[in-house]
Amino acid sequence: MKTASYSFFGSKCFTIIGPKVVAILTASLACLLLPIHSSRGFQTVSDMTNQKANIVLAQVASTEIPKKIMDIRFEVTQEGEEKVIFALNGFYPPKSFSIEGDQPRVVCDFFGTRLANSIIKQTTVGGQFIQQIRIGIHKGNKHKIRVVLDLVPEKQYKVKQLFFKEDHVYTLIVGPDQ
Repeated sequence: MKTASYSFFGSKCFTIIGPKVVAILTASLACLLLPIHSSRGFQTVSDMTNQKANIVLAQVASTEIPKKIMDIRFEVTQEGEEKVIFALNGFYPPKSFSIEGDQPRVVCDFFGTRLANSIIKQTTVGGQFIQQIRIGIHKGNKHKIRVVLDLVPEKQYKVKQLFFKEDHVYTLIVGPDQ
């Protein structure tokens, strides 16, 4: 069994290379076990050279975690503003824009993103500014999750966007335009 130290996703990691697996241990003690494949089936990692082990680790490091919206919730602040809070699994703010007119809306497009199964696709919130939250899944060349906030007509709005990078939280705040 071999042990080495690497940087993995920007964190200090230790790898333990043993028969048929590579274990990657981070400072938070997260562990990832990877079976090692070859054209002959499973290959014991103890037979691998350091160069092969580095290639396997580089392939794991380049594997991207799929973007996902984990939760969407609605809150009203003490100041009377309404917040829609998106819990994400990484840093990828959406492309957001507003539509004015008889049916005002705020639209957030999350490209290349999946939606957690627990999220309800249409929720009536009945707020002073936000009537409902609708979610659509658009497939095709530019797969995206579109979240639409239907706003109460005939009001003047101020919309703010906040992204808490460390917490992976994107927030839209809708309030009166004063």
